[in-house]
Amino acid sequence: MLLNWKNIFGNTFVLLIARIISKIATVVVMVYIANVLGASLFGLFSAVIALTQFAGLISDFGLVLPIIRNISGNTESHREIVENTFTARMAWSLFALITIILGGSLMKFNLIIVFLLSISSILEYSAIYLIRSFEGKQQIQIITLYTIIERFCFSTFVVLALWKFKTIESVAIAYLISFALMFIFSWRLFKHKVGKIKFQINLEKFKTMTKLGLPFLVTALFSMLYYRSDVLLLSWF
Repeated sequence: MLLNWKNIFGNTFVLLIARIISKIATVVVMVYIANVLGASLFGLFSAVIALTQFAGLISDFGLVLPIIRNISGNTESHREIVENTFTARMAWSLFALITIILGGSLMKFNLIIVFLLSISSILEYSAIYLIRSFEGKQQIQIITLYTIIERFCFSTFVVLALWKFKTIESVAIAYLISFALMFIFSWRLFKHKVGKIKFQINLEKFKTMTKLGLPFLVTALFSMLYYRSDVLLLSWF
């Protein structure tokens, strides 16, 4: 019992340190973006980011926590549990992408930037989905490793893009490249540790996963609307 508590404390502490490092890196990068782009362009960039984050949230469909819970109760079916939702996530991602682009058009944002950042958000959430599934088996070291690598990759590409080009478009491309690389990394890591994900179309499983994730999605959407609505409204009006 004492050993379990030590493991829990150790895992929690390591993950906490990784997330603190991640937050600090994010703040530093955002300050740098603001300084390079200036107040006006940074305000526009923040509004587009606020909008496109909904793409990742919708594609995720609130399934991370239920999947972690299912894996913790049946660790031998780790691959099958993730596999059951991944094809459905592709459908939700397509719906999210179309919805956010329409929203960007309504708000008169640059649709190329909206498209790039929406894809980035979907890739980010998809990578996190694969990585966080390891929480079900208490393999926190994998999540810690991913968190540190992801922030390093993100920070490096964004800073280099701004240093070289100093435009919102370059930042959007840097977002896309960094999150695409991290999705590939998480996919290959999952394949190595758990197994290859097979794509399959199963309407019954799609309906089941939709019902399972819907309450979590609605909660997450209202939460994000609460924190992001001011940025979107200010940019619109």
